[in-house]
Amino acid sequence: MKKSEWSDKQLEELLREMPKIEDHRDPRDIYQNVASKLKKRQQRTWVVPSIATVAAAALFLILSPNLMNWEQSTDRSVESLDQSNSAVEMKMVQNNEAKDSNIESIEEEELKDDAQGVSIQKDDTESNKRVLTVEEMRKTAVYEQDAEGNEVFTYAIPDQNAQLVVPVSVVVPKVEGKTKFTTFEEWMAKLSEQEWGLTDYYPLNASLQYDDESKVLNIDVPKDHQYGIGSAEQTSFLKILNDTLYMMNIEKVSLTTEGSPGIMFDNYGMKEEITVQPTSNHAYYFFYPNTEEEKPYLVPTNETFNSVEEALQKMKEPMEELGLTPSIPSDINFEVIPSKSKDLLVIQLDSNSKLTDDSSTLYMIEAILLTAKDFNYQKVKIENSNLAQIGDFIFNEEWKVPVAPNKQTVTE
Repeated sequence: MKKSEWSDKQLEELLREMPKIEDHRDPRDIYQNVASKLKKRQQRTWVVPSIATVAAAALFLILSPNLMNWEQSTDRSVESLDQSNSAVEMKMVQNNEAKDSNIESIEEEELKDDAQGVSIQKDDTESNKRVLTVEEMRKTAVYEQDAEGNEVFTYAIPDQNAQLVVPVSVVVPKVEGKTKFTTFEEWMAKLSEQEWGLTDYYPLNASLQYDDESKVLNIDVPKDHQYGIGSAEQTSFLKILNDTLYMMNIEKVSLTTEGSPGIMFDNYGMKEEITVQPTSNHAYYFFYPNTEEEKPYLVPTNETFNSVEEALQKMKEPMEELGLTPSIPSDINFEVIPSKSKDLLVIQLDSNSKLTDDSSTLYMIEAILLTAKDFNYQKVKIENSNLAQIGDFIFNEEWKVPVAPNKQTVTE
């Protein structure tokens, strides 16, 4: 074969002068067609003139860069596609992870909120071994703010075993045009003693007439009355009259039976009048009508004491025979400190005496206040407490004594 006399430069100029070739077929198809023809040509005897060789070479040179670019482009496309798919997959994973993270975060927040809600409900219904809520800090007594613009009546009511007389107080609105005693007698018929765990005792089986000027109350009973029969019934009746009427500032009671002077009592004989005796110098204990009660009645003892400190010390001792529970824990030690004011009772706790932040401590304070009231103190101050405050009682401050014990609600 005769060697070509064309120089490289001449070939390049020739190729530039050739018309522009555009092929819209897929590069892969072109490559396969060319490869197939080249292979067939290799199998034939080479008889093509040198000029045909030049043309084939020229065509190959024209297509070679496109083929190379296509292969590189294809490789890059495949690689790019793989990377794109990987990126998409990674993005989907990240999105799913982010979504799961968000869901977990939301669920975690919801669980925290739910847990917080459960915790609050558990704190509004849990027993009193923590800082108590205002609702849980239910005082037992009637205080000055309760009595503003109202009447306060205290009724002595026997317990179901007729062993104790429990003072129960009700707060009712004042009514213009009615005397205090008239209102007192009207509300007597509205008491709910049995609902309160006590004996259904009121209204009395008697007619009541009160003279406001002489402060004398007449009680007229029917002939078939039961108040004079049996030792327990007689004692309860006379004590109930005395304690209730003392709170009403009534000094004397005249007794009649269907208009005739006197009431016959089996143990005392005929009694025509009673002089109301002051009820003072008692110690207050806890009384629970049944084991399900959480709030006790604060009940004065029948026993009287020579000093408030003696009474307070007694309140640490049980009185099981009457069903009374100590209102001051046995491990709480204290002493009464002299005060410049005769109206102020100052109690100093021992450094080893620790009060608990629960309802029993609140009721203990009320028992102390009522006992102080029974000894004619107007205020109480407790010093050296390990607690700063319980309910609205702030330690080391002066507390006013209650107006009356054992507040109950009565509906008309």
